Amino acid sequence: MMVWDGNCAFCHYWIVRWNKMSGDSIDYRPYNEVADKYPDIEVENFQRAVRFIEPDGRIYSGAAAAYRSFTYGTSWRWLWKIYRDQKWFRKLSNWAYDMSPKTVHFYSR
Repeated sequence: MMVWDGNCAFCHYWIVRWNKMSGDSIDYRPYNEVADKYPDIEVENFQRAVRFIEPDGRIYSGAAAAYRSFTYGTSWRWLWKIYRDQKWFRKLSNWAYDMSPKTVHFYSR
């Protein structure tokens, strides 16, 4: 399951894109729908970065969550191996994720 903040326009763009790539192999949910099922994860952590929760309970955050999700039904699964094995790529990816415009929110009228 990929859990995201449910309000960020930038995140929404990527969730839609990832959903098209992964099909039914990943369930995408806003944190406010599932946070009570994961009491060990503080709400602030859900708000700060996406969380990818595997069936065995392993949890990935931010860039790691994105790359790990690629191993489920996409042709981009090779990126997880590079992220996992190459420190320079991991650092660059984490930096880019942290710099992404996660403060752009949807507003309801």
